[in-house]
Amino acid sequence: MNAHKPLLTIIHSTICKTIADNVKREFAEICKERQVAPSLSQLEQLIREQPILPNGKRCPLGSYTTPEERTLSQTNHLKQVELEKLRAAYQKLSTENEQINQDIATLEKQKDETLTRLEGKAKALSLLIKSSTSLDQK
Repeated sequence: MNAHKPLLTIIHSTICKTIADNVKREFAEICKERQVAPSLSQLEQLIREQPILPNGKRCPLGSYTTPEERTLSQTNHLKQVELEKLRAAYQKLSTENEQINQDIATLEKQKDETLTRLEGKAKALSLLIKSSTSLDQK
């Protein structure tokens, strides 16, 4: 078995070298297919364009916004807040309007009932007056 040990070592190192070469070649092909190098170059360019913070480090990617972008973001936020306030006010007014319309309908119904009773009493009074005048004439 000891005689085969150097042979196994040679085979093992050959297999490992072949696997490593295959992995490197396939990795290079994948990087080429997916255009990793240009993307990395673009990323490095973006990093170089990031402003330097007072502590000497670069501003993290994606966290830098221009004053115009900050203003737009703040304006959008304020508009959203105002929109929510207006929606709440509209909902409140809509509810109040619905209640007022219900109150109006109730008052109209009461008015009609009162007019009907009043007309009935007026007719009864009219009949009483006619009866009274007819009795007075006799």
